Amino acid sequence: MATSYLGKWIGRFVESSHGAQTQKPVARPATSKPASGRGHAQAPHKPLPSLPTVTSVAELPSIQHIYTAAKAEFEIPDSLKLALVATGHEGGTASMLVDPAAFRQASIHVDSLRERLRKSQIRVTKLAFADRDLIAAIYKTERRGESIEDAAPSVSEESRLFETFIRYGIDNHATDIHVVVKGQHGVVKFRIDGIMEVMRGPTNGIYTREQVVGAFGYAYNKLIGDRTGSHSSFTSDDFQSGMIPYRVGDRAMNLRWQSARGFEGFTVYIRYLLKDKTFKAERFQDFGYEDDQAEMFTRVGRTRKGMILICGETNSGKSTALTHYIETLPDRDLLNIIMVEDPVEKEVAGTSLQISLQRTLSVDSEKTPFTEVQGVLMRSDPCIIAQGEIRDLDSGTCAKTLLESGHQVLATTHAPGIMDVFVRLTSSEIGFSMESLTRPRFWSLVACQALVPKLCWCSHDQYADETIPHITEFIRARFDIDTSRMRTKRDGGCDSCGGRGTKGQTVVAEIYQPTRTFLQELRDGHDFEAERIWRSDSDKRFDSPNMRGKTMFEHALYKAYIGLIDPRQVETFDLFDQYEIV
Repeated sequence: MATSYLGKWIGRFVESSHGAQTQKPVARPATSKPASGRGHAQAPHKPLPSLPTVTSVAELPSIQHIYTAAKAEFEIPDSLKLALVATGHEGGTASMLVDPAAFRQASIHVDSLRERLRKSQIRVTKLAFADRDLIAAIYKTERRGESIEDAAPSVSEESRLFETFIRYGIDNHATDIHVVVKGQHGVVKFRIDGIMEVMRGPTNGIYTREQVVGAFGYAYNKLIGDRTGSHSSFTSDDFQSGMIPYRVGDRAMNLRWQSARGFEGFTVYIRYLLKDKTFKAERFQDFGYEDDQAEMFTRVGRTRKGMILICGETNSGKSTALTHYIETLPDRDLLNIIMVEDPVEKEVAGTSLQISLQRTLSVDSEKTPFTEVQGVLMRSDPCIIAQGEIRDLDSGTCAKTLLESGHQVLATTHAPGIMDVFVRLTSSEIGFSMESLTRPRFWSLVACQALVPKLCWCSHDQYADETIPHITEFIRARFDIDTSRMRTKRDGGCDSCGGRGTKGQTVVAEIYQPTRTFLQELRDGHDFEAERIWRSDSDKRFDSPNMRGKTMFEHALYKAYIGLIDPRQVETFDLFDQYEIV
């Protein structure tokens, strides 16, 4: 009874606060002042407190529950819900939103509610104004049993911000988005031409934690592809992966998602996987391989045994090279080519079947997708199996079993060079034995590659002998090559390259078909002698396009020699004064 009376009383105050704006003033008769001069004049309204204004749920931390909803611990009367809501977040914190038009009448209840929350060890971290529509939308999600992201006022804001990020990357030819959140702020970066840079614009890539959680939480919860997400909903407290099918205008793509928790924050990494080929490559040379390197791929394309392994560091074009190899195989339509991916990134022409695996990120999982698919592969009469990345015991065991059964296996792995491949594969993480890796017919080809920014045409007059004479002088003396054709990137660039001085990327690679002598030295533990055998195929010239027996450093130096890349990029592989000339 008392609650009902209080609710009606509060309701009259809330409604009168909005109705007062439309009432016409009523003329009152003049009154004389009291003789004493001490009459009670009407006190003016206090000004509203200086509080922030919240216009979207995206501006709040992720909402876990509504403290003031029906049957909640701090339920308030329905009439007061028109003007006040308290939401709960991670870490025992809360936000309180109040309608500014009703604040004067509701302020006593705001103070009372905040004190009740405090006594329950709930800390109010945000007190802000919000209009009635937003407050009603928050309550509506509680009544419908929907997630907060379903509230109409917030989804449009979140989706627009997410699309802003994706479009920016497309417009600037980015390959990746990196979002790093620490504390209450996040920075959005893009990898463009292999170089990481902060998002340009009025915010300089800086957004609030709430904005980032809103935009990327919306993307994971609403857009993640069927059977690709590691979790049912976004959380900043776990490691998550998945694939988002997306379209910007007439451009279709997949967005590969990886997020991770961290100290006082989290990160989100998104890789652009465009379905339409903006770069049309008909030959390996179109990517930047030299003629003799492309010939090696052509030669092994005629075999059906052994492993073809393409390795490199993150963002080195490994999957692109593997896909191109499959799509340019002679008589591919006569071959049963099966791909196994985690998950499938895009359709590959020439394959009979693409199997998408969904790995669990739990280290305690006993049954793995590779153990389930291995038998299927063996019974599917494959000619070639493209396994994808070898990165752990399960994928390593699967590749070993398929190779031992006589199938050709195509795969990728993370390693910075040919000699490092053997260290990587024999690590406890993957589990190959050196005896297995050095068996006859185990290898067909091993290639390691990286992507390096190409100079924009605007840098054609930036002669390295003039811009970095101390470097080119050393190059001439140590490597015995002419540096007159070398160029450096133009500071500030041009409109065509977005002011970067570089535009696009080119492959630098080292490729080898392991010989019996090379493998025997590795088996005997003579790594340095094995490397000497591989590099003895070199013509010993740093100005020659013949890349047999040469490292990625030497390939990069050659591309600097012909003016394709900035010489300073060569030192990302090794320092000029420390590189070992064999």
